[in-house]
Amino acid sequence: KKQTNSLFGKIGFSWKDRFSMSDFKIQSTDKTIVQAKHVDLENGFVKIAIPDLKVNIESSVASNQLTGKLQANVDAKTARAKFNLDANKVDLEAFGKIADLEFKGSGSGNVAFEIDDKDTNFFFDLDIVKGEFIDFRLGEVKTKFKLSLNDKKFNFYEYSGKIGQTKYSMIGDINFTNRVKLNLDVKWREGFYEDVKEALHPVTKKMDFLPVNMEGTFSADTKIFGLGDKIADLKITTSLNGENIKCYGERFNFVSTQISFLDNEVKFDDIKLKKNNSSITGTF
Repeated sequence: KKQTNSLFGKIGFSWKDRFSMSDFKIQSTDKTIVQAKHVDLENGFVKIAIPDLKVNIESSVASNQLTGKLQANVDAKTARAKFNLDANKVDLEAFGKIADLEFKGSGSGNVAFEIDDKDTNFFFDLDIVKGEFIDFRLGEVKTKFKLSLNDKKFNFYEYSGKIGQTKYSMIGDINFTNRVKLNLDVKWREGFYEDVKEALHPVTKKMDFLPVNMEGTFSADTKIFGLGDKIADLKITTSLNGENIKCYGERFNFVSTQISFLDNEVKFDDIKLKKNNSSITGTF
């Protein structure tokens, strides 16, 4: 009777000292998405199941960009891997540009990513404070979004924010195939003038004619779209409605307008102002 020898079981090792991975990068075929000068791993262990070639990893992670606890499962036979990072610190600015876009803010959350022979997908669930995006002021943000390296796209499927006393939501995507392409839809409900003005700082800073203060609340739908990673390259349209508005020493029962920022120029269309039984319409 012929006998064969097989090796079964698990091999494991652990470490306490810190070791570093330098020049860590996440790349698509032709673009660096995220890079870090170093990522440190400490207090971790690795288990390898034989002959399945399945690897389990747990470790603490530390870098300028984030700190947290990493768990990973790798199946060498099927070329599949799942990583999960519970981050107690995330510093977006420390990453530098992410897919050629500038993000700022700090907070915490969860980052998971899955790798197979067809694609690599990242899933983000983050709480961020003092958020900024190419100079737009985001305030406090809770967001869930997906990054697909094959599609080269950030897809924001849950997003709620608060800047000052104004709450807003957003859906949309950012595509970074060749040039960056934005397609974002922002909704403001019961917004305050000063907060919305601060959020749209890259555009409103060019409008010297805007009042410093304005009483009343607004609702608005803002679309941010176009090619490019600079404000001048983008197109922004806003449909705005307000009630019981006081500005320039006058109080209006109702205010509405269509605001557009196209080709680095600002335009106000369909301006409607109602005060008691009188109304004013125009374009600016």
